[in-house]
Amino acid sequence: MNWLHRIKKMPLKQKILCEIRNKMTAKIRCKIADHVVYQSQFVKAWWERISGEVTVPTSIIYNAVNLDEFKPISNMSPSKIICVEGNIDYSPYSLDVLDFISTELIGSEFDSLDIYGGFEDTSLIDKFPSLSFKGPVSREDIPKVYNNGIYFSLDVNAACPNTVIEALASGIPVTGFDTGALAELLKENSGVAAAYGNDPWGLSPPKSSNLINSFLEIKSNYKSFSQNARKCAEKHYSLDGMINKYMALFA
Repeated sequence: MNWLHRIKKMPLKQKILCEIRNKMTAKIRCKIADHVVYQSQFVKAWWERISGEVTVPTSIIYNAVNLDEFKPISNMSPSKIICVEGNIDYSPYSLDVLDFISTELIGSEFDSLDIYGGFEDTSLIDKFPSLSFKGPVSREDIPKVYNNGIYFSLDVNAACPNTVIEALASGIPVTGFDTGALAELLKENSGVAAAYGNDPWGLSPPKSSNLINSFLEIKSNYKSFSQNARKCAEKHYSLDGMINKYMALFA
C-alpha cells in the first residue's frame, strides 16, 4: 500500500497516482479477487486495518530468491556492515542513522560501513563525508555485495524487502528497526530487530542507539546467526518453494 506520499513532499501528480493505485488495489481486493495473496502477515494486517477483511480465502506467500545465486561464501566473518537501498535518502532520517552507526561502530567494532544505492537528492552526499557511499550496484553484481558482514535494513514499514531475503540466503545476519515485516522475516534466530522508539508511520526520528546492541549481539555469536540466516532462507524463501505455492494456488 502506498503511504510515503502522505508524509513526504513530492509532486501533486505523483501523490494523486499513489491514491488512485491504492483505491484500485482496494477495489480489486474486495470486489474482484477470488483469492488474495499477501507478501507478509504485516501486509495482511495492514490492509485489514485500513480496508477491512475480505470474504474470499487468503494466503501469505513471501518473496523469494534463487538459493544457488545467493549463497554463503567461505570464511564468513563480521568485518563490516552492509546496507543496500534503491534510494538511500528515501526517509528523512536515514543518513543521520547511518552517520550514527558509523560514528559508534566503525573503527572499533567493524572495519567499514558499505552503503549501496542512489539518491533522490545527491547534494546530501557532501553533507556526510565520513560515510562510504558505493553507488548503485548492478543486478548481476548484487550477490557479491553480501559477504563478511551484517546487513542493516533501512526500510520503514516494508512489506517483504528483497534485500533482507538476499542477505539471509547469503548467510548474512540482518538487523534494522522493528517496523513492517522485518521481525516477521527474521525467523530461526537469523537476525535481531531493534525497537524503533518513535512513530514510524509519521517518519519520526528513530532511537538510533537501540541498534547498537543488535549489532553487538549478532557479532558476538556471528557463526550461529550466519548459519541460521541461511537455514531460514532455505526453509522460507527459496524460489522453488514460492513457485510451488503459487502453482498450487492456481491449480
